[in-house]
Amino acid sequence: MFLKYNAKIDFIIMFTYLKKTLSIFTAISFLLLFFGLQQTTAQTANVVDIINNSENHTIMSELLVVSELDSTITDDGPYTVIAPTDEAFRDHGLDVEELKSNPDMAHDLLVNHIFEGEVFSQDVENSMNITLTDKDIIALNGIVHVTDIIIEDE
Repeated sequence: MFLKYNAKIDFIIMFTYLKKTLSIFTAISFLLLFFGLQQTTAQTANVVDIINNSENHTIMSELLVVSELDSTITDDGPYTVIAPTDEAFRDHGLDVEELKSNPDMAHDLLVNHIFEGEVFSQDVENSMNITLTDKDIIALNGIVHVTDIIIEDE
């Protein structure tokens, strides 16, 4: 006995398969797009951008410009920047206006906070015996850590 071909049943089966495939494809595309955009967004700022965009680092941002270090650490890198907060500058008793008017003095102070290469927080804290208040902020060209102290020459 022969079975009669039913195009309607064939169409329903094919439509159901197509619907499931599209749903899976849509879900995977959404996940790739969402996580891909997050990763891209997190690493579109360089170390200078991160400092410049922080409300707590206006003094560091100004001193980077005065000392012309901003143009140096905007380049390829990688760099590690230990960024003291504005409060750290005030608490340390530094004459910020004098630093702003003296590029060499600003440069000499800031080079204690900038290193070539990527150094993660645990290594920074252990080797320099300092506490970081915000750690491992990944930038396009390095890492930024936040501290509430000023690092001086030894």
